[in-house]
Amino acid sequence: MSSTRNNSFNEHSKKDANLSDNVFSKKNKQKPENIINWCLKNQINPIVQCILANFYYFGIWVEKDEHKAFMYYQKSAKMCNPKGLFHVGHCYQNGIGVVKDEYKAFIYYKKSAEIG
Repeated sequence: MSSTRNNSFNEHSKKDANLSDNVFSKKNKQKPENIINWCLKNQINPIVQCILANFYYFGIWVEKDEHKAFMYYQKSAKMCNPKGLFHVGHCYQNGIGVVKDEYKAFIYYKKSAEIG
């Protein structure tokens, strides 16, 4: 993956995580642990899965853990969430939280593009 595409992934993921931070804590004056617990209780939503993954990917409110980030991106992808599919592809392409596998990366990127 080119550094430009990798930077784009990081920028978009970081923006999503920061948006979650702003919406959940500053606007509603929620404590980070309450937000994490709420997300953990609402895992049936693929967007929540991506939010949790971003928290672990960047170490926001939790200890950075690329394997957990991959796990939550994968849960979102299994629900056919385009962002989840894209992020799983990124993880496979770069060996983030999972063994690097460019073929699997391609498959997930393709599914993400097909869904939109």
